[in-house]
Amino acid sequence: DFESGTVGFGSSYGYVVPSAGALMPEGVYTIVGDAAFPTPNSVHNSDGGFGTCTDHTHLTVPAAKHEMVINGSGTAGVIVWSESVSVQTGTDYQFSYYIESVNGTAPSQLQLYVNGMPAGPVYTASTTVCGWNQFIYNTNSDVYPGLQLTLINENTATGGNDFALDDMMFQQLFT
Repeated sequence: DFESGTVGFGSSYGYVVPSAGALMPEGVYTIVGDAAFPTPNSVHNSDGGFGTCTDHTHLTVPAAKHEMVINGSGTAGVIVWSESVSVQTGTDYQFSYYIESVNGTAPSQLQLYVNGMPAGPVYTASTTVCGWNQFIYNTNSDVYPGLQLTLINENTATGGNDFALDDMMFQQLFT
């Protein structure tokens, strides 16, 4: 849920410290939610291009405020978010995340990769600015004691293609 900032995940996008205009040019991300930079529009140019969206977690945990805000890259194959997780072999798991467009032009198109292989469909974010959507993938660990989960944005548009992520969840499925 990004309440710990940049801890616990990786990204090939460049991290920038939240500040006015920090999310320029494309291919960078930051974490917003503190008093000085509470929403995506507070870290983009003052041209009004990003929405005043709040994080998803606060809907159930009012004290939570942070979200990862991304200015989509124009380069294909760049890792937006990744994490290695330990698993039990031969076990079913579910991965989910919430995404919102912070600029509704050319919404992001995220593909999950598990151990370097595409898993499930490419999900396209809504064109509705500040509207959270949850996307879910199921996978099996097969013979692997660990899984590398990676989200890659398949959209390479440099206008629009700006989004936020929150509430990543990975859990074992029980039948």
